[in-house]
Amino acid sequence: MKIYTSYFANLRKIPDNIIPISICRKSPKWYNGLEYKGLAPSQSLLSAWQREPNEKAYREVFNNLLKHLNIQAILFDLSNMSNGKDIVLVCYEHPSKFCHRHLVAKWLNDIFGIGGDNMNTNYSDMYKKGSLFGMNGLRIKNVIFNEPATVVYWDDGDKTVVKCGKGEQCDPEKGLAMAISKKALGNRGNYFNEFKKWLPKESTDATEYISLKDFAESKNLKADSVRKAIKAGAYPEAKKIKGKWYLPSTLGKEG
Repeated sequence: MKIYTSYFANLRKIPDNIIPISICRKSPKWYNGLEYKGLAPSQSLLSAWQREPNEKAYREVFNNLLKHLNIQAILFDLSNMSNGKDIVLVCYEHPSKFCHRHLVAKWLNDIFGIGGDNMNTNYSDMYKKGSLFGMNGLRIKNVIFNEPATVVYWDDGDKTVVKCGKGEQCDPEKGLAMAISKKALGNRGNYFNEFKKWLPKESTDATEYISLKDFAESKNLKADSVRKAIKAGAYPEAKKIKGKWYLPSTLGKEG
């Protein structure tokens, strides 16, 4: 899927194979195409602009809004709306005038590493094929669960195979998710290195912890006394898990 931007008055020049999607707060009455409010300015921002146009203030507020959006979810939504076809995001203003769609274009370009935000008649490409989102619009043709393997066949002719590890319980949902991830990361065998790169390091602490109640019983103490002692710093090894205190089991075995 490729993404372009344009304006309503230019829609007649948009090729039929590119799907227009309005990203303004309110589309023209004559427009009966697709709309995506997730990339529209808020009503308060629009009202402030109508009272007193201030491009610098508008940019600051709208760019801050964009920073907090989930681009993966947005691309997924847009791809579903267009059935994976190329799209053009449209609003009112001519290319020579300030418009929030230019900020949307720049936001996407900055993430995908492609410069420029003037995407109108020339339909400059803002979508970088081969990126993490390079499979947008791609469809699964068939899935086979054959433990320990999950095999996914794609409509582009590719096949993706992932296997659960030795001694690991096979989970179809996880297998399918990993297959999709592998495809998105180039369908290479070393795709899991990308997971290792970003996931938190696993703790090497093999200490067994017991509940505060069990610890207190092993020491013939009252639970409240142990709780107070923890807060006073007497048991620095204690840690809270889901709101409850736990202590190393070895402490409970000491005299």
